[in-house]
Amino acid sequence: MWVEVILPVPVHSTFTYAWVEEYPPVPGLRVHVAFGRQRCLMGVVRSVLHQAPPVETKPILHAIDAQPRIQTQQLALWDWMASYYNCAPGEVMQAALPAFFKVEEDEAGPFTISDGSLAHWRWVGRKSDEGQISAAFGKLSRATKQSEALLAYFQVALSWPEATEDFYPWVPQTALVDQGVDPSHLRVLQEKGILEKSMRWEAEGHLPNADIQCAPLSEAQGRALEEVRAGMEEGKPVLLRGITGSGKTELYVHLAAAAMELGQHTLMLVPEIALTAQLYRRLQRAVGPGRLAVYHSQVSDGERRDLWETLVRTDSAPRLILAARSGLFLPLERVGCILVDEELETSYKQQDPAPRYHGRDVAVWLSHYLQAGLVLGSATPSLESYHHAKSGKYHWVPLDERFGDAIPPTVEMLSLVKYQALQQMEGPLTRPAVEAIAQAVEEGKQALVFQNRRGYSPFLTCMACGWTEPCTDCDVAVTYHKGSKSLHC
Repeated sequence: MWVEVILPVPVHSTFTYAWVEEYPPVPGLRVHVAFGRQRCLMGVVRSVLHQAPPVETKPILHAIDAQPRIQTQQLALWDWMASYYNCAPGEVMQAALPAFFKVEEDEAGPFTISDGSLAHWRWVGRKSDEGQISAAFGKLSRATKQSEALLAYFQVALSWPEATEDFYPWVPQTALVDQGVDPSHLRVLQEKGILEKSMRWEAEGHLPNADIQCAPLSEAQGRALEEVRAGMEEGKPVLLRGITGSGKTELYVHLAAAAMELGQHTLMLVPEIALTAQLYRRLQRAVGPGRLAVYHSQVSDGERRDLWETLVRTDSAPRLILAARSGLFLPLERVGCILVDEELETSYKQQDPAPRYHGRDVAVWLSHYLQAGLVLGSATPSLESYHHAKSGKYHWVPLDERFGDAIPPTVEMLSLVKYQALQQMEGPLTRPAVEAIAQAVEEGKQALVFQNRRGYSPFLTCMACGWTEPCTDCDVAVTYHKGSKSLHC
């Protein structure tokens, strides 16, 4: 037999190789092949050929996997992106696969799970030894981080279903990491004889049995949720236009809960990595430990690898995955709902290198392929999405009321030309603006004044040769600060 292999080269085609392993090939396997005279590349099997090609082919060097690590859904996504964005399949593969997948020849080996997903921790004593527990916390009185780690263990352990009358349960390290625990602090607790460690598979049925804590919705939120579900049943992308403070996140939690009840994962995309930390704390309280996962470039390879393997397994418990645009390349065959928060943000676009794609548009295609619900949320939708909603291609859902009857702020535009003519300027600010700031301070409140740029001048240029000082870490011209007579990026 022969296989078509996707290789990480900027060529708009796959490459044919002869299969030499004893077991039959299937799409999604990683292989090492000879490319050119001296190069060895890692590729992914795209398809299997049962008839000999018209030209002589090289054999693969060897297969890295015995079971496919790339799902059919992912290969279909790669094909569509290569066609739609006019780039090579290998360029899409390079963007889609995380670093731990790209194995050099001397690193070849089976796809294994990191120790973090196998490690489980348990309190060494019995439940009845309350004095021993108090003594342990007393011993850690000056070790704040270790004390917090031990407290996190007990908080998670109390919600774990397999606790016995005598002993606390084995808690997966992944669930403790979800609570913000550093594994190094767990190892210190083990050295001190406070916790014991065991390497075992996490049984997916052993996730905490607490239901997702969905907050009650306002009347306006309830109507919006029903409209969103109606649009998803029609098979259309839903454009949720919710003003700031209207409670879109609570709607996302309800939609994720509905998907989890059906045994499906939910993918929630955010435009910036920094936003994941803010949303993580809010979503964790609702979803509970072990059911919320994060995936972006700042997450360690071990954690991303664990999540990838969890999603590949058909028996894994449903999860809410909070991710940047790279989350679109995860194994998502069991995803029932895709949420794109702040869909207008340009951060969803990748400019360089290829593929130059828009994460929002990829999510639209992916939801159609997976027959999953798709919600695009924003207070100010993009012009493209707004047009699709008004033309009937998307299902339009407005949410115009703030949660809890909050009153929106009053916005007043002040013309600098007008107040300069009236000679009512206080430095760079108008007199009404200064009076409003003074009133806020007198009432014990805060006032924020936003300046549209930092520094005295955006750059400093030599008048003789035109040279401009660049930043040492990037290509941006440094800003001149007159007060300190210094240049900063």
